[in-house]
Amino acid sequence: MLNIAILCDDADLKCGQAFIESRDSTLELMHNISNVETKCLLINSNDADKYNISTKISAINVQPFICFAYCHGTKSSLLLKNQDIVSVTDNNYIFTNAFMCAFNCYCAGGFADTLLANGLRCFLGYESEARFPISVLTTIDIEMEGVKVLVSGGSIQDMYNKIIELYDQLKERILERDPIIASVIMNNREGLRVKGETNLRLCDFYI
Repeated sequence: MLNIAILCDDADLKCGQAFIESRDSTLELMHNISNVETKCLLINSNDADKYNISTKISAINVQPFICFAYCHGTKSSLLLKNQDIVSVTDNNYIFTNAFMCAFNCYCAGGFADTLLANGLRCFLGYESEARFPISVLTTIDIEMEGVKVLVSGGSIQDMYNKIIELYDQLKERILERDPIIASVIMNNREGLRVKGETNLRLCDFYI
């Protein structure tokens, strides 16, 4: 069995639809994994309570699991409905035994380092601002191609490498006709970080 948690700020006025698209694409990929039962804990905007989220995550973190965070972030926290729901000073321990994939802004710096020091096994996400340089779907498609690598048996490092490769290809296609958009693409690329046990694969989280 594979335990997955997905945090999704589906009610966010600016990016809610993008978060929903990412959540739904991830669910589809994870539920199509062959020969593995996938159990998913969904945490949406209506669950924006730090105690409630800590309780739900703590119920699965005694064993390996994967968390996808589709919400806003800061250098010190994850946000749902503009509220800190995981922070460096509070419930930073709840992602013990997890791989966190957080395609949001700013979380791959001190926030990721604090979680790793408190039992997180690996973190993939952006240390800088993450933007949608061409369209929301273009960025989501790139990130989901990375998730497909993990689902197909690749390591988290392979997942990271695939996203970097796709950003490079996109930049080359755009550079001559729109260097400003190309620079935004490169900002996303340069801001992506992977930290921790990057050799882990999906099977390392089976229970």
